[in-house]
Amino acid sequence: MNKVGLIFDSTAIVPQEMAEKYGFEFVSLYLDIDGTSHLSTSIDEKEFLANFASYQSLKSASPSPQAFVDAYEKQFAKGFEKIIVLPLSSKLSATHDVALIARGLLDESKQDKVIVLDTLVCSLGFDSLMQSMYPFLDQDLEAEALVKIILDHAENSTILFEINDLKNLYRGGRLKKLSLILGEILGFKPLVEFDDGVLNVIAKNRNRNKNVEIILNKIGELSKNFKKVYVNHFAFNLNDAAVRIILEHLRQQFSNVIINFTSRICPVYISHVGNSGYAIAITAHN
Repeated sequence: MNKVGLIFDSTAIVPQEMAEKYGFEFVSLYLDIDGTSHLSTSIDEKEFLANFASYQSLKSASPSPQAFVDAYEKQFAKGFEKIIVLPLSSKLSATHDVALIARGLLDESKQDKVIVLDTLVCSLGFDSLMQSMYPFLDQDLEAEALVKIILDHAENSTILFEINDLKNLYRGGRLKKLSLILGEILGFKPLVEFDDGVLNVIAKNRNRNKNVEIILNKIGELSKNFKKVYVNHFAFNLNDAAVRIILEHLRQQFSNVIINFTSRICPVYISHVGNSGYAIAITAHN
């Protein structure tokens, strides 16, 4: 067993087999669906997607401090000497602050063994980030060395995603009402970037090829400046033509790009960006 255990919140997308291999723990956020609160980990994701269009209200909330305390104690019980906590970006959620509060509730002898990081990463961004980290986890490094590498890789991480339905961005305050109306009339396909911990609409194109071009150019720049670029792709429609074009170009043009498939996105994240479109998560490092 490694010396260092990792804890994520439930918005982080990490393959189950990797979670089991490294002994990760996950702390669940809450999602209020039409007035009823649910642990996000208890939601049937297929049912959630099937009924998504019928929901009138979706609101997410951070975990309780006790949920983090329980996760800390589980990791210590497994035999980990130190714990690194990787909640979603503090600019999106209070979950990071809750993790810090929970650390203060531990016995004093354990508090300095828990390191809460703010990577400014979220959702499938953790999939590409952790793909870049597994070789370092296999080295069983000390916590301080892992922290340095995680923050270095996170600094060069981003998510780009194309949205087909603008209503969820508007409802979350990421899109002005005029842009919503014009987008629906003109059929814009907004390209949204999650970078430095926040969501921003960086392009509004009617032609999807323009969005593809922006994504490929960003990956191309990273490929020039870094030895390794990890790219994770997700699409609600597995046959999405834009994703297929992006992957074909990546395989043909870049020898230092490692491509992985992300199989899901959590309900909390879907509640903010909707249930259509595709996403590309990128992490680069030397």
